[in-house]
Amino acid sequence: MRRLLDFLSGHYQVDGEALLAEYRQSSFREWFGKQRAALERFSGPRRDGSTAEFGCEALYLLVRAARPRTIVETGVLYGASSAHLLAALARNGGRGAAQHRGRARRPGAIARSLRAP
Repeated sequence: MRRLLDFLSGHYQVDGEALLAEYRQSSFREWFGKQRAALERFSGPRRDGSTAEFGCEALYLLVRAARPRTIVETGVLYGASSAHLLAALARNGGRGAAQHRGRARRPGAIARSLRAP
């Protein structure tokens, strides 16, 4: 994690530590932790295909630091990485949607979960 934070801070001129603290204290992370725990209890096939915790954190931090206007992700399974990409995009003030199994998910709902209570 240290190397990632140093890279983000140096390359994008952001406070990587502050972004990580923001993520780790967010209600989105708490919500996602519950979703991940439910998936871990699932005994069905393919439950091991979800993006690992470090990968999810890294995606969130990269999007927050780089502030892209467009993100394209392919190969969605459970939506862990998509949720993190959309949460970071929404936190940056962006708009977007993920199309997954015929349903569009907008970052607005995710953004609401990131706001302080």
